[in-house]
Amino acid sequence: MTHLGESGADLFVQGKLNEGLNLKIEVLLGETRNLSEIYAKVISADSPAPGATLTRARVEFTWLPDDMKAVFKKRLRERSVSHED
Repeated sequence: MTHLGESGADLFVQGKLNEGLNLKIEVLLGETRNLSEIYAKVISADSPAPGATLTRARVEFTWLPDDMKAVFKKRLRERSVSHED
C-alpha cells in the first residue's frame, strides 16, 4: 500500500484489477500481527506494462475498523510532521 490517505490509497497487486471491483484487504503489521481487514473499491487501475506482473490501483475505503482508522491517522500525522521539517 502506498500513498495512504484518509479515504483511500494506492496499491500494487499481482495481476489485473477492474474499476468498480470490491476488495477485502488483509493488513499485517510486523511479522506476526494480523491487525484487521479493510474493505475497498477500485476506483482506477492501470493496465500492467508488457512483461510486468504488478498493477497499480487507486482504491477508496468502503469500511475501516476502528483499529485501522487509528493506525492510518497515526501514519498520516507522522507523515505530516516529517514534511514540515
